[in-house]
Amino acid sequence: MPRGKRGAAARQRPRPGVAGGSGRLPNPLLLGSVARAEKVLETSPLGILMSDRTGRIVWANQRAEEMFGYARDELGGLAVELLLPEHLRGAHLAHRASFFDHPRVRPMGLGLDLVARRKDGRTFPVEISLSFIETDEGLFALSFITDVTPRREAERRLQAEFAVTRVFAESGPMEGLAPRLLLALCESLDWDLGEFWRVDEDVLRSDAIWYRETLDAEEFATLGRQVPLARGMGIPGRVWATGEALWAEDVAQEVGFVRAAAAARLELRSGCAFPVRSDQRMIGIMVLLRREVAPRDHALLTMLSDIGSRIGQHLEHRRTEEELRRQREILYQSEKLAALGRLVAGVAHEMNNPLGIISSRIELMLADAQGQALPAQHLEDLSVVHRNVLRVAGVAKALRSFARHSPGERQPVTLNKVVEETLLLAGKPLSTDNVRVITALDPDLPPLLGDGNALQQVVLNLLTNAREAMTTGGEIRVSTGPVPGRPRWVRLVIADTGPGIAPRDLPHLFEPFYTTKASGTGLGLAVSYGIVQDHGGTIEVESSPGKGATFTLSFPAIAPA
Repeated sequence: MPRGKRGAAARQRPRPGVAGGSGRLPNPLLLGSVARAEKVLETSPLGILMSDRTGRIVWANQRAEEMFGYARDELGGLAVELLLPEHLRGAHLAHRASFFDHPRVRPMGLGLDLVARRKDGRTFPVEISLSFIETDEGLFALSFITDVTPRREAERRLQAEFAVTRVFAESGPMEGLAPRLLLALCESLDWDLGEFWRVDEDVLRSDAIWYRETLDAEEFATLGRQVPLARGMGIPGRVWATGEALWAEDVAQEVGFVRAAAAARLELRSGCAFPVRSDQRMIGIMVLLRREVAPRDHALLTMLSDIGSRIGQHLEHRRTEEELRRQREILYQSEKLAALGRLVAGVAHEMNNPLGIISSRIELMLADAQGQALPAQHLEDLSVVHRNVLRVAGVAKALRSFARHSPGERQPVTLNKVVEETLLLAGKPLSTDNVRVITALDPDLPPLLGDGNALQQVVLNLLTNAREAMTTGGEIRVSTGPVPGRPRWVRLVIADTGPGIAPRDLPHLFEPFYTTKASGTGLGLAVSYGIVQDHGGTIEVESSPGKGATFTLSFPAIAPA
């Protein structure tokens, strides 16, 4: 081809259209016609917008209209800024002007979280690539838009599952597990508030709550703690009744939602709830709430139901581990006490005879000294020896009580009667030391088979310890009732408002000769532990410094509670 003709042909070749050339189609052999090109753009999975230098939309494909919620041909003529949240529109004007001054093919906002706005005002995450096209009518910008909501949701759900797994992997007490799980779920799935409702016999009780710092939800949380929910009541109660996860597009319309007014003040709109259960039982209900209106998400409910099963299995596993650990500790303590009891029984027996002889001889010497002119110092020395012999005899008596494995005759006895008789004995010392006793005794409590005197010794010991701990006075709460979840068991709870027990002392409380008192023998709680064990019961203590101590004694009853 001659050089001049080759140059003319080059000048007539159309510049790339979508890549930044003229409006002519770049490859007629592939596209065939303008109509076919338009059909390709119309069926693209991407939303495509063409806008002029003033920001007016001159063309949009069907996917763009579906993406932004507009009917067919509604986007034409609108300002492109209307497809952005209001707080981003001012900045976009400057970006648009800069692009038309220097048009180029590029992704928009690389590394940023871009957000678009639908016709109804809802926002959604997007990715945008920009190009341009030159036509006889001027320069136009092309925006290729991808709705990345499904991908972001999938990423969030993977993050939620990872966050829950991480909480499981981290060591920590059972008491703090539910708040950590709520934090993990709400932050990873972008919810504003989460609650865990624990199944407590025939009601649901608010056990844990988490909410964002920007949400003043203390009133909402307090109402939840005050009002237990029956089966079918509110969102948690409905999940408990059906055993299935549910979605609430408008929480204010939920039947039995007693905190609707508080939720409205927090602008909480939508919510979901799912069961937390193991293979054996329903453990609780988790509820997630947010301030945005959100349509029902079936995939999310399915994922949360699976997470609820995982949480339930983990909680059941942890509960079983805790129970096994407690049983091992009880067995170890029982074996240790049994071995020590045999040793103590022999020691107490050997001590008892010589102590009786020494005590009687000193008493005779003191009686004879009354009629003789002995120096006062001698009399004082004999009195000191006599007091200390009696003290050692008291220790020997305590040792014999500790070594006695079987209480007296067993007969039906109620914990209420044991408490009432013990308070008659201890009432005067308690009132003298400014200690107030509050009782809450279940009148329908069934009896247990036991030794009333031995059980009275246990109660008296616990009351005495509480009184001595509260040197400036305080309050002791004594209550009886059935053991939750164990129909043939009854319990006695003694709680005080004293200084509490240091964590380092808790594991050793029932060990013989371990005491935190300056003048204690360390046998009172060990003897009490042995008596409770002889009755087939358990004794547990909960305490933290500055918050008092709570002793819970549980016994098998003769009849169901």
